[in-house]
Amino acid sequence: MSEHFLKLYAEAREAQAVKNEARHIWTKIREARGSPHDAAVRWPFELLQNAIDSGPREDRNSVDITLTDKSDSFVFEHDGAFFKTHELAALLSGGSSKEFEDPKTTGRFGTGFLVTHVLAPRVQLVGLVDTGDQIERVDLLLDRGGGEDSILQNIQHCNEAIERAMRVLTVEGAPSARFTYAHDDVAYLREGLETFRQTLPYLFVTRPLLGDVRLEFDKGTVETWQPGLSFPGCSAMRSCKSETFAFARPVLSTALSASLTQKPLAEQLQS
Repeated sequence: MSEHFLKLYAEAREAQAVKNEARHIWTKIREARGSPHDAAVRWPFELLQNAIDSGPREDRNSVDITLTDKSDSFVFEHDGAFFKTHELAALLSGGSSKEFEDPKTTGRFGTGFLVTHVLAPRVQLVGLVDTGDQIERVDLLLDRGGGEDSILQNIQHCNEAIERAMRVLTVEGAPSARFTYAHDDVAYLREGLETFRQTLPYLFVTRPLLGDVRLEFDKGTVETWQPGLSFPGCSAMRSCKSETFAFARPVLSTALSASLTQKPLAEQLQS
């Protein structure tokens, strides 16, 4: 094989691989938006799962998350560990960065993330990436609203945006990742938020890395849920505007707790 032939073959393989990624993304998003009621109760847990799988930052022992329902958009952000470059690549390709059978993760940025497009086909991502010797900030528009060719073009635009990443000198107070979805169907957004809210007591049990959870609703109500000490029979408390309350981790049976911990979040809802 000549060097010229080898180069052409490598270029063709790369082009085909990217086309396959675009087709995969288009197919999974079509499935999610074609079964919106199923996706509506899954999307919050896919986002949470990705945040928790990242683990906390080096100087912390938990991951705080915020979900904000604005009049024209929905925002999910967390302060967990920064993106690794392979995780960013997995996010853009619709693949998974999960280590094979890694017991500490449940599949970070696998195809489950594509379920979140039930909220909107366009997602703005602002995130911090750990390149090994410094932290850089990326600002990407994941536009999966068109067909395969459109998605393929967006992958290229995201690659160009990554080339414009800027070094970050201080990360104090900055979220590690912020996903912004323009409102598409508010009904599926609200259904997912309510399901997530009702499940929070169990999430504090099955996800020990989960720290404060802040829910900001369109009408101004703010709830902050905090993990506390375990005690039997604890019950939820409803908050008013900007009121913070602690929610203790309820005590589950050993068998139930182990069962929930071993299952991905989306599967737990359906069991």
